[in-house]
Amino acid sequence: MSTKISLIIAMGLGLLILGCTTVDDEPTIVATEVWEFIMDNDSSNHGEATFDKKSDGSITTTAIWIFISDGYPVECPVEEGTLIVNGDSIQVSGQGVATNPNPTIPAGYNTSPFTINVKGTAHDGQAQGEWSIAFTTFGWPPTKQGTFTARRQSGSGITN
Repeated sequence: MSTKISLIIAMGLGLLILGCTTVDDEPTIVATEVWEFIMDNDSSNHGEATFDKKSDGSITTTAIWIFISDGYPVECPVEEGTLIVNGDSIQVSGQGVATNPNPTIPAGYNTSPFTINVKGTAHDGQAQGEWSIAFTTFGWPPTKQGTFTARRQSGSGITN
């Protein structure tokens, strides 16, 4: 009888240990770059993006894009965007919720979901191209677009 109890206890402990063991399948970050963007040659309209290349080959981005609207800085944070690099070509896309601090905006209309797309070329720590931000809240501009220049501030291993 004690052999059966010992066997049951041993099996229970084994299952407990196996149940507490996890396999971390999350890809790890293998390279990071930080870029500063200037939109339409106006430093008050700017952005900063961090690109993280993962061990599975994917590249994610977090960013903050700021543009001036009626004298107020509208912030457009991207928490999980993507970057595609093909030679010197880059394409960034992401989503978020923009905030306009203008106190004259009616309640409930000072935020808007948005989608951002950035396409261009990057080489030797310099980039240029086009950007567009599309908003969905009534009263916001449906789309803002223009050109950008950018410079890599730190990191390497992702863009040319």
